[in-house]
Amino acid sequence: MASSSRQWKSRDEFKKAKELEEARKAGSVAPEQDEEGNDINPHIPAYIRQAPWYLDIGQPSLKHQRYDEFDVNNQRHSHDRMGVWYARGQTAGPAATKFRPGACTNCGAMTHQAKFCTERPRKMGAKFTGEDIRPDEVVKEVHLDYAGQRDGWNGYDADDYKRVIELYEKTDRERMRLKAEEQAKKFLETQSTEGSEAAAAAEKKAEEAASAAAAGEDEQEDDFLESGDAEGRAFQKKDSKSTATVRNLRIREDTAKYLYNLNPDSAYYDAKTRSMRGNPHPEKEDATFKGDNFVKMTGEAQEFYRLQKFAWEAEQRGETHHAQAVPSLTLQAYQQAVKQTESQVDEKKKDILAEYGGAEHLDAAPPELILAQTEQFVEYTPDGRIVQPVAPGDSMPRSKYDEDVYWSNHTSVWGSYWHEGKWGYACCHQMVKNSYCTGPPKPTPKAPVASEADPTPAVAESSSRLSTSSEAINQKKRSAESADSGSSSDSDSDSRDKRRKHKKRKHKKEKKHKKDKKHKSSSSSRKRKRSDDSDDDDERRRKRRSDKDDKVLDERKRKYNASSGGYDDVQVTEKDIEKYQRDRDIWDDPMRNPN
Repeated sequence: MASSSRQWKSRDEFKKAKELEEARKAGSVAPEQDEEGNDINPHIPAYIRQAPWYLDIGQPSLKHQRYDEFDVNNQRHSHDRMGVWYARGQTAGPAATKFRPGACTNCGAMTHQAKFCTERPRKMGAKFTGEDIRPDEVVKEVHLDYAGQRDGWNGYDADDYKRVIELYEKTDRERMRLKAEEQAKKFLETQSTEGSEAAAAAEKKAEEAASAAAAGEDEQEDDFLESGDAEGRAFQKKDSKSTATVRNLRIREDTAKYLYNLNPDSAYYDAKTRSMRGNPHPEKEDATFKGDNFVKMTGEAQEFYRLQKFAWEAEQRGETHHAQAVPSLTLQAYQQAVKQTESQVDEKKKDILAEYGGAEHLDAAPPELILAQTEQFVEYTPDGRIVQPVAPGDSMPRSKYDEDVYWSNHTSVWGSYWHEGKWGYACCHQMVKNSYCTGPPKPTPKAPVASEADPTPAVAESSSRLSTSSEAINQKKRSAESADSGSSSDSDSDSRDKRRKHKKRKHKKEKKHKKDKKHKSSSSSRKRKRSDDSDDDDERRRKRRSDKDDKVLDERKRKYNASSGGYDDVQVTEKDIEKYQRDRDIWDDPMRNPN
């Protein structure tokens, strides 16, 4: 039967089934039929005829050998048939004439984004130029089954191989043509030296060679294959005594491994495997060949060997670790063991330093000094400015992504400035990403320094206010005394209390004025000490400012194009510029914050 039912049969039943099978093969008994009424060939082997247990339908059938586009639940499969493949290099119509939103910013196609674009990155993408927009590609979803995904020839078009055949045929014709021309040229050269008979013979031979080349005789091709092409490259060698073609696999320019060192005591060469595991020249560090094991002991191979050694040692200790069976678990245990070993080494090191000291000799240099070292020459002025700034393209190679793109009049990128937990622009210290650059930030003005000989207008004004307030206090005191003397005897007690309270208030006010005056005098003395170290230019600037104090206008009444009041005719000298360059903050100085 064509069924896969493997029920136990007795000896007689098995004998009857065997006789029935022989009768069907002989044709004396009608063959079996499947569920559709089709005859089943009795000569089909049993391993093809019998269905597996998970496809057995309980009756003779060959349905399990046929492709069914429906599964067990009578639903169509989601995968495609063999031979279905996606179209390569086809476009979905002509290209668009203008850029469409959502298209690739590089080429303008709608079927992919700029990240997956296979065209050369343009200097200005199609999004900005609107030119040379590429057409959309044909994108076809292909759902293959298990066998289709692993078929190496799926989607192969046999017609594509015709181009390869044509290319080789064209190459062969060109070879034979060049060979014929060379021989004809050689024969024509001999014609001038020999006599007329030799010239006629040479001409006859040249005609025969040309006809043989056109006909494509095998002798011409054999000579060419044995000699190689005009440049000396050996394509293929054909033995004239046999029909087999021997291809030369090794490049003749490569030196054989056994010829690096002819000393018989050097590295062993295995001729069967063509391998030399040892280094033939261990004394040479710049040798071109250091043995086959040299590659195995570099890169990640060392880490793999350490992991394998850890697994072997763990197995000897009774732990179940296997680098091939459970690689993830073994790697995790190995990393934990490495961390534990490093922690033990660090603890031991700390104990030794705590007992004997010397930790100050182990401190490394700051990372700013280590990582900021470069071989590129940059010249600085005494105040920290760069004399010959280096172009950005010379210092670091640029990638395919956008770099140093300045928006909204900025001269630095977003994220080049950091202040109080916020990012910003280094050019203007703006903390909003979409803000417009307003230029470098203005330095905060320092408070004017006062001196004993030449006080500033602010100090003079404060002293005048203090004098007027003291006069007012004295006048009130005199008026209160006169009022006390002229008061009646009946209200002496009440007026005495009022005067006492009034005196207390006046005493507090005077005490407060003295305190403020003392504070101002102390601050002026501190400023006076700082002003002693300042330049003479500051004193000259303050005198000019005090002389023109009466001309200073209110800031709200200042004209639009006018500068701040009192500073219209101030001339900036070279000393001022030098002092500003010396005191200003240099943000790109690598030694600005060494700690």
